[in-house]
Amino acid sequence: MTNPRPHSLKNKCYKVNLRNRRLYSINAGPWHPEMGPSGRAPFKSVPSEPKLICRCHFVLEENGDLYLKKFTYPHSRSVFSDVVNEKLTGDFWLTFRWRPFGDGLYVPFVDGVIVFDRSQWKTQADLIEPDFDEPESGASS
Repeated sequence: MTNPRPHSLKNKCYKVNLRNRRLYSINAGPWHPEMGPSGRAPFKSVPSEPKLICRCHFVLEENGDLYLKKFTYPHSRSVFSDVVNEKLTGDFWLTFRWRPFGDGLYVPFVDGVIVFDRSQWKTQADLIEPDFDEPESGASS
């Protein structure tokens, strides 16, 4: 399995310190206690090369708005990027990690604006581990 490449995030918001974490996913929808956020990405723009690996480039503005600036295609020989400049709207989560499969930091956005209250942010510790224990012998079903 290859390591996923992080997306690009330019942080212009001085109120938010992500401590050099990298952006690995963006998902719409509510928080799910066992999986975290799991909905589709909340942008309307679509890559022009949907069958190629695509990297998204975002800007977090000073006021907390998030913009999808462009898509890039690191393995394409013909299309290198699509400029988008879409302001994201709705409720969604950004997932940040130190490394590709490390513990996540889940940062919520409401109505397209980052939630500045860090007590509302989630970590891997907020996920509930599913119980896969075998039933005790002699237990009736």
